[in-house]
Order: sequence, then C-alpha cells, then structure tokens
Amino acid sequence: NFAVVANKVVGMLGEHHLTGADFDGELPRKALQNYLDFLDYSRLYFTKPQVKQWRDKYEDALDDEILLFNLRPAHEIHEAYAKAVNERFEKIKALLEGGKLDFNSEETVQISRKDADWPETEAELDELWRKEIIREVLLERINNTHAEQRRKEKEAKGQKEEGKVEKKTPDTPEQKVLKRHKRYLDTLKETDAEDVTNYLLSAIATAYDPHSEYLSAPEK
Repeated sequence: NFAVVANKVVGMLGEHHLTGADFDGELPRKALQNYLDFLDYSRLYFTKPQVKQWRDKYEDALDDEILLFNLRPAHEIHEAYAKAVNERFEKIKALLEGGKLDFNSEETVQISRKDADWPETEAELDELWRKEIIREVLLERINNTHAEQRRKEKEAKGQKEEGKVEKKTPDTPEQKVLKRHKRYLDTLKETDAEDVTNYLLSAIATAYDPHSEYLSAPEK
C-alpha cells in the first residue's frame, strides 16, 4: 500500500532528518509547491485558479491527509495534469496540421518560464502555446538547415554517408514537433500509482532541504 509507504517515509523524515522538524507548518506548503513545480515546471498546463484551488484545499491539510494514509491530493492533481496534457496535445495537433501558424511576425516568446506565474485563463494558455509551437517549429527548421549544410560540406569533400541503402522522406519540422509531444503523452500514460507516490515523496523530501531526495526501491 503506497499510502502506508508515504506515511512511514514522512514519519522517518520527522525523526531522522538533520533539521529535526516534523512535517507540519510551512513544510506541507513547500511540499505542495514542489509537487506543482515538478508537474508543471514551465507553467504551461495549469491555470492560476486551479493552483489556488489546490493551495486552499491542501496547503494546510497535506500533512493530515498523509497521516490518515490518504494520497488523494497527489492523485487528484496528477489526474488533472494528465488530463491537461492530453487536451493540450489535441490543440497542438490542430495547430500543427492547420497550416495557419504565422512565422513572419515580430512576436517574442519567453524561453524559460520557471519563474513565471500560472496564466489566469485557458485562453492565455492557448496563446502561450501558440507562440511556443511556433518557436519549436522554427528550431526544427534551423536544425534542418544546419544538417543540410553539413551534408553539402561532406559531399564537397567527397565524403559519402555509409550504411544507408534506402532513403525515406524525412519528417517535416511540424511532424517532428508533433511526434515529440506525442511521445511525452505516451510516456505520461504509463505513470502508475507508485510513480505518483514517488513524485509526492520527492517533493516532501525536497521541502526539508534542496539536497534531500526520496528514492523508491527500484530507483535505489
């Protein structure tokens, strides 16, 4: 039972961590924030109202939930994340296959969003993702250009690629981006209850200090 494991681990942290702190007060709040950060590091799947709802519901109750052998907070948030990723994939697919992306604007996109806040609305998320997909496609175009340049340089030097008997039509930048997001979605679908427990316990361990981490038996 993973809830029993979580209960035991939290008890052990309280007894044996160098801080000597029980899992209450500020620690559950930090752990919840760590868990949210782990799932949605770039603030591209959740909205601010969703995050506020979970904070109001679990910031001061996460310790009690685990004490009562209940992992509902972790599963509830992870299920919402999985749902958001699945729905976002369909929107990404529509963007990439719709042929309406504008690559000639002077728009900018924030590369790292780890310090950004969550968007207020789903419409704001859609706009962030529109710019992000344009950025990803442009990067693939640049990569293709560099690869073609290297190929031509090799040909100019009389070098030929060996071992390639049959050449298939390469994926377009749009297809490469779509496949990458599909792989992530497929990986996420393989997440089970043990994984969710591990994510939560890692978030709790890191709440004690950045150098503490939980490893499950398989990971260890």
